[in-house]
Amino acid sequence: MGKWADYLISAVKYDTKNRIIQVRQHQDFGEKIDEGEIIDRDTLTSNLKHGKTYMTVFSSNNNWKPGDYVRIVKMSGSYSIRTDSNKVEHDNLKFVLELE
Repeated sequence: MGKWADYLISAVKYDTKNRIIQVRQHQDFGEKIDEGEIIDRDTLTSNLKHGKTYMTVFSSNNNWKPGDYVRIVKMSGSYSIRTDSNKVEHDNLKFVLELE
């Protein structure tokens, strides 16, 4: 396994307006992925704005599988965090598990 991104997202928590509150991010070391930590939306947004790369990941048979790259989309003075480039005012990390 090579390095997919700076950080990988394995779980997400949304508010009632479908905006990310928190994610579980894992640092990608190439041959190893760390245990992960919970970060808030502000940290995620700041990291994306400063050029850090993110990808969604999924666990399958005790192995990580890559998902989609995560991007930040600016609209009307606010930002959406998405795995696509749709310019809508809600976040979407499709298929990522709900953070408990």
